[in-house]
Amino acid sequence: VQAIERILFKKKVSLTETIADYSAVDDVLLLGNSAHALHPIAAQGLNLSIRDLHHLLNQLEHKTWQQALQDWEQQRLRDQTWTRRY
Repeated sequence: VQAIERILFKKKVSLTETIADYSAVDDVLLLGNSAHALHPIAAQGLNLSIRDLHHLLNQLEHKTWQQALQDWEQQRLRDQTWTRRY
């Protein structure tokens, strides 16, 4: 009977996500959850954060800071959009 009672009392969790309009402006850069926060069911927040840093470091190897940030932001927005769809 106790097991049945536990099942009857479900807890609701809000499924929200937040994506910054811009990830890079001037010398300010948003990485990880400061740039995007996905609901925990997606389990993709950490993965996006790791890819943010990985792609930024790759961009900085071959470009100036400003060009790297511009290219990085475009690349990251595509990845964030794709990840949120699935």
